[in-house]
Amino acid sequence: MGDIPDTPGVHGIAVAPELNRGFISNGRGNTATIFDLKTLKTLGQVKTGTNPDGILYEPATKRVLTFNGRSQDATVFDAASGEVLGRLSWAASRSFRRADGKGRVFVNMEDTSEVVEIDPQKLTVVKRSSIKPCDGPSGMGLDAAKHRSSRCAATRPCRCWTPTRAR
Repeated sequence: MGDIPDTPGVHGIAVAPELNRGFISNGRGNTATIFDLKTLKTLGQVKTGTNPDGILYEPATKRVLTFNGRSQDATVFDAASGEVLGRLSWAASRSFRRADGKGRVFVNMEDTSEVVEIDPQKLTVVKRSSIKPCDGPSGMGLDAAKHRSSRCAATRPCRCWTPTRAR
């Protein structure tokens, strides 16, 4: 137990155990804090977009993504060095996100009722898949081995989806 200072407006945390690093999204600071998992000592700060909310570590690419609420984008940085590698923009409200551990990230887009597949290595949106008639997808579960995910939505409790095609 301990404290990690200078984390204004903490929104989320992600960990990279193999790197002995943790990452905190600081919503009021427009930064992400990198810290040592054993000592909790701050190792650095990364400048993000406006109001970083969710944060995710993708282990295959060893990249961290902050999902920034007000700037409606994601900041992608290297987990080992903290170097910002780029940003991905979208004009929609995103909600939950998951990494498949194989180099892909899947993001629920609440406003457009779709799932966006991201390649954090190439810094590109690979695919957009509609999950209509579900409206306003929020929570997400992912079974990467079977290429299935489930999500909560405002109009229906759950909808299954695969990265290769909607069901």
